[in-house]
Amino acid sequence: MEFTIESKIISALKLFAGQKDVRPTLNGLNLEIHSDKVILVATSGHMLGCYRYEYTQDITEPIKNVIIPNDLLKHVKTEGNVTLIISDEVNNLYERSVTVIYNGLSITGKSIDMMYPDYRRVIPNSTSNEISHFNADYLAAIGKAYKILNDTKYALARIEHNGNNGALFNLGNDNFIGVIMPVRTDKMGDKLTRPSWLD
Repeated sequence: MEFTIESKIISALKLFAGQKDVRPTLNGLNLEIHSDKVILVATSGHMLGCYRYEYTQDITEPIKNVIIPNDLLKHVKTEGNVTLIISDEVNNLYERSVTVIYNGLSITGKSIDMMYPDYRRVIPNSTSNEISHFNADYLAAIGKAYKILNDTKYALARIEHNGNNGALFNLGNDNFIGVIMPVRTDKMGDKLTRPSWLD
């Protein structure tokens, strides 16, 4: 299997992947290949990015758990296209040979031989609009992903608050959906008010 995709899509999704996480499946980009699309997913467990790439593939059953390790994607930047070549041959449970071609450089390795988490389970069907609080580093990652995906210097990501549950966010693209987990408010301290030293 081989397909070519805009490198900015992968560059944006990489921001949501785990980095040296103790859970190996999170340290990469998961591909779910259908006959009419490829769903690319990355998650750190705290935030998740999911992108639908429309692509026709002659298969009868979806191919799941093709987890490309971060190391194979390190050289992929925001400009141009990247070609992914996935072997049809499966070793052990899910391991496949993967080749990533970008900017004249071809790197071949193995997919992670594990089952990817059930990411659909954490994407809510709707949100409550109850105010949430978020890790500022994660918000910065969302802003950076928005800039990459939309080729802009402005970050206008939309977040639908969901109380203590995962909030939905969008990067201005109907093919993308994301989830960010909130920070517990009992660790945030008292409600903010105007400080007395301003009087």
